[in-house]
Amino acid sequence: MIGIGALGCLFGARLGAVAPVTLVGRWAAQREALQRHGLAVEAAGGELQQYSPKVEEEAENAPAEIALVLLKSHQRREAARRAAAVLGASGGLALTLQNGLGHREHLASALGQERVAVGVTSEGARVIDPGRVLHAGDGVTRIAPPPGGDSPLLSAFIDCLRKAGFTTELVPRIDELLWGKLAINAAINPLTAVLGVPNGELAKNPELAQWCGRVAEEVAAVARLAGVEIPYRQAGDAAQAALAVCRGTASNRSSMLQDIEAGRPTEIDAICGAVVRAAADAGAAAPLNGELLARVRALSAGAAASPTSSLIISPAVSPSASPSNLAPSAFGRWLDQQLEHRRIQR
Repeated sequence: MIGIGALGCLFGARLGAVAPVTLVGRWAAQREALQRHGLAVEAAGGELQQYSPKVEEEAENAPAEIALVLLKSHQRREAARRAAAVLGASGGLALTLQNGLGHREHLASALGQERVAVGVTSEGARVIDPGRVLHAGDGVTRIAPPPGGDSPLLSAFIDCLRKAGFTTELVPRIDELLWGKLAINAAINPLTAVLGVPNGELAKNPELAQWCGRVAEEVAAVARLAGVEIPYRQAGDAAQAALAVCRGTASNRSSMLQDIEAGRPTEIDAICGAVVRAAADAGAAAPLNGELLARVRALSAGAAASPTSSLIISPAVSPSASPSNLAPSAFGRWLDQQLEHRRIQR
C-alpha cells in the first residue's frame, strides 16, 4: 500500500484481514501513530474499529506482488519510484486509484504499461488525527486491466478487495470513468477551496450551483473533444451529477480545501490543469478550469487570489473556442464578488 493518508489506511487496514499488507509512507506523524497505537477507523455512524497494520517508511522494505497506489497526485513521480521499488524489476502489478489524469503514464514509465492497472473509487475517507480515520461513506471501486487483457494477479486482488468488504467491479475501459470523476472533482474541489465552503454550500446557493454545474459541463465538453465518451451523455448531466455529489456530501470539506487550510500542496494540476491541457491539445480552451487552476495555485503560493489571464487561456486560442462558451473574465469577476462578500460578512 503506497500512501498512508485516509484512503491508503482504509484500504490497507481492511485488506490486512484477508491478505498480508504493508503500508508504505513518509508522513512521520501518521506513521509513528500507526506503529505505536495502530489505526482506528470510525464509521459514519460512530462505530469504531481498531487495526494493527504493518507500516514501513521505505518501499525497499516492503516487497510485494501488488502495489496499490494512493498518494496525492503531486507525488506521482515518487509514486512511480516507490512502486518500482516494491515490485522489483519484473513481475508484479501496480494499481492506481489516484485522482486526476496522468498517473498511468508516470507508473508505466517506471514499470511498463503491461504492469499498470487503473481504477477509480468513490470510497470516502478523511484523516481526523494521526492514527484515526473517518470512513465517511461506502462507495464503488472500478478497475480496468492493463493493456493486453486479463491479469490473473489483478483478478486475485479484486477477490481480496471484495472479501475485505469493498464493492469492486472489473470494467473493460477506464478513461470514461476517469473523466467522469474528473468532472465531479473539478466542479467541487477547487470552488470549495477558493471560497472556503463545505461541499453542500455549492448546491444550496443558486449562483454557486450554476457555476459548479458549468465547470462540470466544461470538463464533459473537453472529454468529448479528446474522444472520450464520459457517462454524462446529455447536456446538463454532468452538472446534475456534480450537484448530487454536493448534496450527498453536504457537510464534507473537500480534500483540496483541507490541503489549502493546512498549507499542503493540492491536486489542482492533475484536475483542472489536466482539463486545460487536454483542451489546448484539441485546439480549444477551458477558461473556467483555467480560472480555478490559477486561483488555487495562487492560494497555495500564498498570493492574492486574482490570477492573470495568461494563466487561464493560451493567447493562441480564442475564448470563443471554449466548450463552455463563456469568457473567463465573467467567472473571475463573479468569484471576486463572492470573496469580497464573504470578507465583509466576516
